[in-house]
Amino acid sequence: MGLLFHFLRRIRRQVQTRLELKVVGFVALFWTFGSVGFYLFESPVNPELTLADSLWWSVVTMTTVGYGDYYPQTVGGRFLIAFPAMIAGGGVLAYGLSVITTYLIEEKTKELRGMQSFNYRRHIVLINFPGEAKLVEMIDELRHDKHLDDRELVLLTDQIDEIPESLARLHVHFVKGSPINEEALERAGLAKAADVILFARSERDENSDSFNLGVLVALQSINDSLTIVVECVSPLHKELMLKAGASTAICVTELTTQLLAQAREGLQIQQLFNDLASNRTPQQVDAVPLKLTGSGSMTFADLAADLARKNVMLIGLRRGGEQNINPGAGFELADGDDLFVISASRPRTIERSAG
Repeated sequence: MGLLFHFLRRIRRQVQTRLELKVVGFVALFWTFGSVGFYLFESPVNPELTLADSLWWSVVTMTTVGYGDYYPQTVGGRFLIAFPAMIAGGGVLAYGLSVITTYLIEEKTKELRGMQSFNYRRHIVLINFPGEAKLVEMIDELRHDKHLDDRELVLLTDQIDEIPESLARLHVHFVKGSPINEEALERAGLAKAADVILFARSERDENSDSFNLGVLVALQSINDSLTIVVECVSPLHKELMLKAGASTAICVTELTTQLLAQAREGLQIQQLFNDLASNRTPQQVDAVPLKLTGSGSMTFADLAADLARKNVMLIGLRRGGEQNINPGAGFELADGDDLFVISASRPRTIERSAG
């Protein structure tokens, strides 16, 4: 069945190509006919008429522009040349407009149904469809990050047939296909992408984690330099995700459990977490690499005081994969530490000289 479909599609393309060649040939032939005919009929009554003028008249007439700078004065020029040229020109113009309209409709349909390929560089690929509202919120967060607001966004999933209008309005490009299919990954431009956000296909089904493990393997085979953030359903699968190539694995149920425990004690801190994590609020928590030069040392308190003068709050650090929140005033920092800071500026790095 697939071979038959492919054969019929090839035949259709060949017929279309031949038809377009015939139209081009017809236009060229009729342009020549009109130009020569106009010159032969009108030059006896208009000695100043040249063949170049006749070519110009033929183009103007067939495109229905009709400037009026040249016009037929003889009966033969009017009825044997001008009248057929106007009829033929109108038909060709209508055909050309129909071809253009059909092409635009087909391209728009391909775009909405995820049939196109994209060749962007350093774009962000969103894999799986966790729900329209969740995706809109995620895209809004990404657009509010000044480091990411100019990146193209591509959604790759086989869970929907057509991209929702709300996502199309946000200029999200859609590729329909399985994220473990190499052809679909190539159409999404994974080889040149910079970041991937891999959503759980279902927040209630742990089989989503098994599927995403396969996706991680497929992604690594195409581009092993990707920064991949994966959402997992079960906390037990986080280590597997990291071993399979994920840069970060987020399990939403863990945070939910902690927030519920805090709420039991009367501590309503969910809004605080939301504000610190959101790009839409003035202050956010960021992990910023520390570049420390010099032969001396620098303590946590020294750097905290220095950063505070620039309206940046130092709250902790990560070293060797272990996090340390508020480690103490005398804790000595080291080059390469990832600093946890709260700021509005979102610095790329923090450089200091120890001494």
